[in-house]
Amino acid sequence: MTTPPRSITVFTHTRPADTEGALRRVVDLAAEAGAQVRLPPAEIEKFGLIPEAAEAADAAAGTDLALVLGGDGTILTALREF
Repeated sequence: MTTPPRSITVFTHTRPADTEGALRRVVDLAAEAGAQVRLPPAEIEKFGLIPEAAEAADAAAGTDLALVLGGDGTILTALREF
């Protein structure tokens, strides 16, 4: 049996208007499940600090799951953190 993630760090592509709705939905669903969404500094620059999300100064520290809302470049950005 696997343990559900408690900490989810989210990375998005460079156009916040395209991913803001999905990001907010992820934050809501994570909160309902008892998980915390963490946003690296670059994400906070794009979206501001979203209620119920936390700043992740070090994205890799304490992350159970990394979620990418974007394409190849965003995946590479996330991989560089880990």
